[in-house]
Order: sequence, then structure tokens, then C-alpha cells
Amino acid sequence: MNKSLFTLLAACMFLTACSGDDPRTAPVAGEEATVSFTASLPASIDSRAYSDGTTATALSWAIYETGSKTPLLTGSETFSGLKATVSTTLVTGKTYDFVFWAQNPSAPYEFNAAAQTVTIDYSSAAFTANNEQLDGFYKAVSAYQVKGSVNETYTLTRPFAQVNIGTTDFTQATAAGIDVAASTVTIASYSTFDLMQGEVSGDATAEFKLNAMPGTEEAFPIAGCKYLAMVYVLMPEAKQTVDVTYNLSPDASEPVTFGGVPVQRNYRTNIYGALLTNPAIFNVEIKPDYAGTDLEYSVVATTPEEVTNALANPAVSEVEIPDGTTIDMTAVPTESLVNNSPKTITLGEGSEIQLGNGAHFTGNDDLTIRGTASASTVSRADGDITVVGGVITNVGEPKPDGSYKSLIHMNSGTLTIENMTLINDPDYHYHGSAANGEPYNSSAISYWNDANLVISNSRIISGMFCLCGMGITTATGTVTLTDSYFESTSSNTNNGKAWAYAMRLFGSKATLTNCEVKGIQGAVSPGSPIEVTIDGGKYYTINTPGKTDAFYALYVTGGATVTIIDGDFSTPNNRSSLAQGTSCVVCGDNDTSMEHGSIIIKGGKYSGKAYNHVTAKVYNPVAPLEYIPLADDAPYVWGIGTAAQ
Repeated sequence: MNKSLFTLLAACMFLTACSGDDPRTAPVAGEEATVSFTASLPASIDSRAYSDGTTATALSWAIYETGSKTPLLTGSETFSGLKATVSTTLVTGKTYDFVFWAQNPSAPYEFNAAAQTVTIDYSSAAFTANNEQLDGFYKAVSAYQVKGSVNETYTLTRPFAQVNIGTTDFTQATAAGIDVAASTVTIASYSTFDLMQGEVSGDATAEFKLNAMPGTEEAFPIAGCKYLAMVYVLMPEAKQTVDVTYNLSPDASEPVTFGGVPVQRNYRTNIYGALLTNPAIFNVEIKPDYAGTDLEYSVVATTPEEVTNALANPAVSEVEIPDGTTIDMTAVPTESLVNNSPKTITLGEGSEIQLGNGAHFTGNDDLTIRGTASASTVSRADGDITVVGGVITNVGEPKPDGSYKSLIHMNSGTLTIENMTLINDPDYHYHGSAANGEPYNSSAISYWNDANLVISNSRIISGMFCLCGMGITTATGTVTLTDSYFESTSSNTNNGKAWAYAMRLFGSKATLTNCEVKGIQGAVSPGSPIEVTIDGGKYYTINTPGKTDAFYALYVTGGATVTIIDGDFSTPNNRSSLAQGTSCVVCGDNDTSMEHGSIIIKGGKYSGKAYNHVTAKVYNPVAPLEYIPLADDAPYVWGIGTAAQ
């Protein structure tokens, strides 16, 4: 095909711009140049017929002067081998806009060259579910300057999201007599697509009419699933979430709706699970086989079921709990609180998650829990406390001895706590064991293996440990604590069987920056070959009223190395004359023949000198620093400096 713009331009443009007979002469502005454009459809993303592009056989195109909507030329071509070629003559030195639109001739789409749009006729009988002929592709080129004869190739892409619905229980459902021969789908969409601007408009409900569901020749993108429905839905370039409803027959009384499903232009969304027998539990997955990278899928949770479904759904990456929402999860067992894929749980202002006595979250992959509110004071049965952001707590009567209470167990991945308050029953003080005899300590957070902890701007209060490393010889993770408060109410007065420091640190490295750690039995205890750095903050213990049961602010054992850059350390009791004050920073064998640790002092204030209770040696600061007596700075007796100071 060869169409000319010559009649649309003044003849003098060409009479004065002749390039002569020499083919080596460069094109002159105003001359005609033969320009060929090849429209190419994407090659099949896999061996399936769906999305292979072969049904979009008709190409419509239009050419405009740049910035104009008045078409200079329009035409149509037929694809062969996913390619179609437009050949015409344009004027050198001028710039043009092009639009290309590819579809099946039977598709209910209208290409309007004058408006540069495609509109969808949702009322058409051809607008059905499971209809590959509704696939379509486009391309817009703006301000193309003609510099001479050229052959350009453009790859068209979809303005649609493909949504697939599949089930893992097809055989069981058909055996039970469920009719799975045809399906319908309803999704919020748009009616008009601006080809040049790439924008959608005209809110519309896309009701894909009843049609036979895909046969066995169509392989669902997720192994082990059978297709229930497939649709192409017009979507904007940015991700958005929609509700997707499907039905198996035109008169079904209970269509199934999936809420908050992410969709995006030129992406594929897969909804799958045991949808015929248990549609309440499903997975949603974005596959970037069309373009880009994986998308995040977020849900809003206000009920225990919505939280547990989100945890179980590997496609859900974000869970949002609205402001002022209390979710009572006291009836939810620990088995339903397991996280096997990266998750972020965001608690709005005044929001709280209440766990049962023996239940805790289990993290087998990255888990972030963060609040969005500022600090406030709330009244509780055990007195007023300051909470930061969202709250996670356990409620109910203390369990019998021989059990444990926890909020979070991390087996692997990174646990990130931001702007949160965690309260692990301050009135319960027992080390317990699981039913199989495996030791579990009562701890707000326990962590194993290569799990990492990152905690900032948070408060953690616990009747036993606030943080408890598990696996002294196997833990390899890191612990990073910043601007946070930790308090343990455990002591050998209220618990004659077992007691705890506020935190037991295992792993490879730990950093505490500007934290406050308060305990009775003890504050901080690195107990494995871990490297710990403390830079600022306050670390101390207090006696139970009328008792002398407080132990050390920092106890180093298990081959740990602690470097103190800055921080205030104090305790009320003197347990060795080596301290020349009270025993606040101590190293030893933890009374169990463990390897001693070491302490490197570069700064800070102390209620007594640091010492090793086994070797009976004092840890002096790094030279030329030394202990400097402090006056009128109770409870601190020693600072760190030089004699010249």
C-alpha cells in the first residue's frame, strides 16, 4: 500500500526542494520520503494459546501532524505472523504522531481516528468471559521527525490486564455435582481508552457474559489449577485494586467475590485456590509476564479471619488495620498465625491486636509490623502505661506453670518492628515448653537460626524476656535496636523456678542505639559469641519493693564481645567490691561453665566499675581513657574520660 500526502501540501514545497538525480544527496526538507512502519505483536509468553496475540488480526492506524487530532491518513492492515506493515510517503523535516490499534474483527471495540480513542461496547453479545478474541494491542508515537526514507518497527502492548481465575478442586467439585461448564465475571473497569495519552476514562462495570470455561488446552499459569475464567479488562498504567466476582451459571444464587484484587495494564493477575469448595481462602498473584516486576497486593483487615487469610495468602504483601480497630484474635490458634511469605502489617492510630494466652505469630519469612500513631498514655488493669503506635498484646488468665506466653516467634527472615507497643503479659513469669518438650521461653519476641530483628521507636514490656535469642550455637542473625524501650518484670522473687533478663542476645551482631532497657533480674545479656555495640541510652535494674533481687544492667557471657561507646548503666545492689559502687556491668560464665566474654569501654556512665566475677578483674576503659569519679550524679559513680578532663 502506498498513500501520498502530496495533495495535502503546497506543490511549491516540492518544486523548490528537488534533491537531483544523485541518490547520495541527503534528503532536503520538504521532500517526500517513503516511510514503512511495521507493527509487531508480542511473541507468545508461553505455549498456551491464551495471550499469544494471534487473535488480534486487524490493525487500524492513523497519522497526524504533531499535536493535531485531525488525521492526515488512516488505514487498516492484516497481521501475518504477528506483524503488519504500513507504507506511505511523508514529508522530510516535518514531525508526525501515529497511533496503532490491533484487535480481532469480531471484538466489540470501536477505533475512532478523529478522537484518537478506542471504546468498548459492554452490551455486545461478543463481550463474554473466556474469550481470547477480546485481546487487543496499541502503540502511540509522538513527534516523529521524518529525516528520510526509513523502516521502523514498533511493538504493540496491551491496554488490558488479564485476570485468570483457577481452582485446585475441580475434580472434587465435579464429583459432587457442581456445574462447572461455564462462567461469568464482573469487574469495575473503563469504557474509553485514549491511544495517544494512554489514559482510561468512563467508569464502567465490565460484565463478561456467560461463556464456556477454558478447556484442557488452556494451561492455568499456576501448576495444579484448572481454569474457571479468563478475561481482559481495560486498566490504567498505575496499579489499582478492584473487586472481582465470578459465577458458574447465570442463575447461581451465590456468586463469589474476591476483594481488593490488584490489577494493572499489561500485567497478569492470577486468583486461585480451592475456589469451588472453599472460596473463602484464595491466593492472588501478579505475574509480570507481560511487563514490569511483581506488584504488591494489600488488604484491609478488620476481623480475625481477614488477618489469618492474609497471612496464609502468599500474594498478600501488605495488611492494613484501620484506625481505632481492635481485632480480638484470642480464639485463633498459633497454627493460623504463621507467615511464610514477606508481609507488612500496618496498624492505624488506636489499633490493637489481641492474641490468646498460648498463641503467637510465627515468622518464616520477612515480617514487618508498624504503627502509624504517636505515643499516648492508656489505662490498663496493671496501671497506666505509655504506648507507641499500634498495640499487640495477649489477654486472658495466666496459663498454668509449664507453659509459656509469647507474641512473636521468628524462625527466619527479618522481623521489623516500627512505632509499636508489644505487651507480653507482665504478670506471667514462667519458662515453659512446647507440647513436644521443645523449650520455649516466655518472651515477647523469640528468634532462631538466621532470623534478624530490627526494632525502632517502639515499647516492649514482658513478664519474662522482651527479646530472647534461641539456639546459642546456631543463631547467626543480627539485632538492631534504635530509640526503643524494653522492660521485663521478671525476678527470682515472683518466680522461684526461672527468671529472665529483659533481653538475651544470640546471633552474630547486635547494635543498641539510644535505647532504654529496664529489668529486675537483669537488663541486657549477650549469651553467645555475638559482637554487641551499645551507643547511648539507659540500661538499669530495680529491686522489687522490700527486696534486693535486682541483678546486672549488662551481663556478658558465652564468648560475647560488647563495645560500649556511650550509655548510662546502673543497678541498686553491690555484689562485688570490684565495682567500687554497685554491680552494673559484669562478665562471667553465667554460672554454667560457659566461655567468658569481653567488654570494651569507650564511654558512658556507670554506678560501678565493670568487672569479671570469675577472674576478679576490672575492665578498664580503652587507653588513654580511664574511670573518672562523678560527683552529685547519682546513681552514677564513674564516668569515662582522661585525667586532663
